[in-house]
Amino acid sequence: MSAFNSQLNQYVEDRQHHLYALIDGAIVDDLMPTLFTLEDDPAVFPVFIDTPLNGCLHLSPCLIELTADSKILNFVLDENREAYWGLLLGSTQAMEPLSNYIQSLLYVKTPLAEQLVFRYQDPRVINPLLNASTSNEQAKLLGPIDRLWVPNHYRPELFRETRSKETHDVIKDELEREWVTWQNPQTWHGQFPEESPWFEFSAKQWEGIMAEHKHKVEEAIALYLMDENPAFKKLKPQQLHDTIRYWCDKSDDYNISKTKQVARLILVVTEFGPDIPKREWMKLEQDILFNTDFSEHEKIQRLEKYNALVYEKPGEPFNPARCIAYQQLYKDYGLNHIIDPFNYEDRLIRVEFIERYNDIKLDKPLLQDLVSKLYEQNSGMLVDQDKNLIPLSYIDNKDAAYRAQLLTMYQAQKQNS
Repeated sequence: MSAFNSQLNQYVEDRQHHLYALIDGAIVDDLMPTLFTLEDDPAVFPVFIDTPLNGCLHLSPCLIELTADSKILNFVLDENREAYWGLLLGSTQAMEPLSNYIQSLLYVKTPLAEQLVFRYQDPRVINPLLNASTSNEQAKLLGPIDRLWVPNHYRPELFRETRSKETHDVIKDELEREWVTWQNPQTWHGQFPEESPWFEFSAKQWEGIMAEHKHKVEEAIALYLMDENPAFKKLKPQQLHDTIRYWCDKSDDYNISKTKQVARLILVVTEFGPDIPKREWMKLEQDILFNTDFSEHEKIQRLEKYNALVYEKPGEPFNPARCIAYQQLYKDYGLNHIIDPFNYEDRLIRVEFIERYNDIKLDKPLLQDLVSKLYEQNSGMLVDQDKNLIPLSYIDNKDAAYRAQLLTMYQAQKQNS
């Protein structure tokens, strides 16, 4: 028996104490049917029942009374369980008054008096919230609950080291513990307020929740970036964290708030590279990123189009992915002009170009090798007397043979791979 199970057993040996689980139905699939499969007649209270969220009862968090040998307890303590399935709590109160208290906290207010659904059962919410609370606020949040056991292994490893150095680290020295145990400094046995919502976050509590939310967003962006561009996997956690934090802050200036759009912004900026001329970037900011006429999606989409169709990296003769995409479209559709990244008349061919460009650019190492071979094989024509590489045009007939050669080399390599 683990030390944690022994701690639970010791708690429930006191006949005045009841042990409960608050399980998240939005995280654990088919929660209600599963509970009744595990035990014949479990004491279960769905928190959403008889509330405005009654229509989402299948996603409701459920309060379940447990015994030390409960199959449901073994179910939630399974090491393969979802990392933020819910939490365990202890109280001298019976199921009914405790469930009424939990349900009374279904809605809460922010410091700006906005009404929110409160995910009490989510470790990623309750841990930072209690950590940012005063003793009186903790007592108010815990109410008739005298002990709360919150799983702490939901935290990803990615930014664990960087996070521990921050002033707003919401768990502080708790990072290495599998469980965080909260004891109520002043258990409350009275009537909870009748008005709803009756609980309002303080500024400090809200700051703690937002700090944790910011960490979750940064981790989600990191996973997205590493999935889309393997180069991000090569960065050290601190470098990756600093990059994401910088562009999250910049995104606030650009009025870009959606997580996926911030991630797309980082990807396209990475493709521009660190050598983009300052004047050119300032123009892109002014024309696109600070332009209030565009939505978040439109801003990123326009940056991506500009990068795919216009931008040439300093010091590089040409973009091979762009060159091959143009050459394919020249052969397939008789394209004979440079595509305008924003012109309405080019919208259909632009979509086709960008789809091909995005597929081709995934072969970056191969493309770099092919460009080197192209210039080696044509050094007499494509390298000047000072050994500078002569750029290729994407449409001009004078470079048609070189573009065709590059496309042939690319297709041959793809067929052989």
